[in-house]
Amino acid sequence: KVLVAIDGSEASMRAADFALSIAVKSKAELTLLYVFYSQLAYAYTSYLSKVEDSPSIDAILRSAEDQANQWFDIVKDKLKNVYANNQNIKIKSDVIITSTSISRAIIDYAEHNMINLIVVGTKGRSAFRTVLLGSITFDVLKYSRCPVMVIK
Repeated sequence: KVLVAIDGSEASMRAADFALSIAVKSKAELTLLYVFYSQLAYAYTSYLSKVEDSPSIDAILRSAEDQANQWFDIVKDKLKNVYANNQNIKIKSDVIITSTSISRAIIDYAEHNMINLIVVGTKGRSAFRTVLLGSITFDVLKYSRCPVMVIK
């Protein structure tokens, strides 16, 4: 089982391409994962303590899922168009919401789903970055119990 974390960045889409090629060559199941960071506990109140309505929160979450599904569709289309003879490869996609740590959510997902390999890009869309790697990538490398492949 191969897991690739996608956030729409160029690096994550390159990682998805590489993960797809690994899945096809090894006939592995591929999981496309987008982790949406949101502190929903704080979303119900604004800076001025004005209560936000829950439909607006639902709209934000739907928008994030819609965006993730567009990225997932790009990978699924590549399977159909580039790897046309390998349609038996199973691709699973999932969007999860976390209010703690994106890297922890990726690692927990991998552990709970018995993932054999995590594939990530060097840097994503996050504003927080270390010198050579994105902070999320660095933490996944540091704390994951399964192998992690980082794609430049």
